[in-house]
Amino acid sequence: LSDYQELFVYGTNATSADTDGDGVIDGHEVNVFNHDPKSADSDGDKVGDYEEAYIYNTNGTNADSDGDDLDDYQELFVYETNSTNADTDGDGISDGREVNIFNHNPKSADSDGDRVGDYAEAYVYFTNGTNVDSDGDNLTDYEELFVYGTNATNVDTDKDGISDGDEINIFRHDPKSSDSDGDKIGDYQEAYVYMTNGTNVDSDGDGLDDYQELFVHGTNVTNADTDGDDVSDGDEVNIFNHDPKSADTDGDNIRDYEEAYV
Repeated sequence: LSDYQELFVYGTNATSADTDGDGVIDGHEVNVFNHDPKSADSDGDKVGDYEEAYIYNTNGTNADSDGDDLDDYQELFVYETNSTNADTDGDGISDGREVNIFNHNPKSADSDGDRVGDYAEAYVYFTNGTNVDSDGDNLTDYEELFVYGTNATNVDTDKDGISDGDEINIFRHDPKSSDSDGDKIGDYQEAYVYMTNGTNVDSDGDGLDDYQELFVHGTNVTNADTDGDDVSDGDEVNIFNHDPKSADTDGDNIRDYEEAYV
């Protein structure tokens, strides 16, 4: 810089090659880096002009060199992201949005390690990219989305009163159906009221389905022989026309078993 420029254009010290003492000579600050030669930190980002110019290769006149909404200081010394790349982990979400909006790890394309990428969690499935089980139903987001086809943001996909996780892990129900075995008795009632098998229409295997036992014949849906006469409820109803709740249907003091088989 000529003395004239220093004295009357830039206001720098014409007798010092480096007015601000930042390690970058005034001429380079003006002609090469477009810095303020009177400030050791031209953009005020707490990263000195020398470091920006020669160490980090960042823009010393812009506090956010890569325009990702994290300033260079945050990127270099807080999050340790790439201050010259708006998307350090290459997952399709800028570092700033990962930190400020989604609370993701901007250095990982899958912050919670659930095999569902941060971009997909944020913009496709609307799940929580920092929690492997977004809805807290004891199925991971990956399992819900790609194994069972359930709603990863709803703890009870079929709205039957049983969480998706319990349907899968405890009762072996279909978490997308409120009546897994199609016997007209809801999964919740089978699991918590009648203690029947929600995946088998005939829980006790007696030849009468659970609905018939509970609402037609009034027999014990978990006992194949309600009256204990050694003839199954199904045989009593379907073959012999007996009363499955009485061991002696006709009251003749001869048990139904003897009448049927002896």
